[in-house]
Amino acid sequence: MNYHEQLEEILKLADGQDAYQRLVALFLQWPEEARDLVRAKWDFGFKWVYPNMQRLACQKNERYSCDERLLAILVYDAIENMKMKIEDWRDKLVGWAVVYHSCLAAGIVPEELFRRAASVSSPSMARMMMDFINRPEEAKSMKAFELVSRTNSDGEIEIKPSWHHWLVTGGELAQEKGS
Repeated sequence: MNYHEQLEEILKLADGQDAYQRLVALFLQWPEEARDLVRAKWDFGFKWVYPNMQRLACQKNERYSCDERLLAILVYDAIENMKMKIEDWRDKLVGWAVVYHSCLAAGIVPEELFRRAASVSSPSMARMMMDFINRPEEAKSMKAFELVSRTNSDGEIEIKPSWHHWLVTGGELAQEKGS
């Protein structure tokens, strides 16, 4: 099956989370011409479901591994390639800081995931990713990006910017429904 057919199959899926994870897996394998097609037509008018940024280091109640979800967040930037108008470039850096610290919390080497995502990115996006990962530790610390973490009721680490509200997840959701 060629990449056009594979992409058509993905776009037929009803499950936006499964569709996105499959797209990421194939995007990492496809030749540059296929990746360029995906970038040009992004987002295909499809309702993609992305990993929950707060829970990237969590495994309970998740369908995909931490590795898969962390890489999927970074590959989003390779696909989207700065098409969306973001108010501030620092927003992208904050997201990468969450990914970086979620990798550490999950026992994953962040540099490997950033390099893998950079390898399928445009030259400018790849440079931005590598500039981030090559910063001194203090320049990508939780304090530098005003990130906070907590241990949820499942005993897993969640990370978010200090100005975001905590999302109800995992065991908290089950407790809330039972109340």
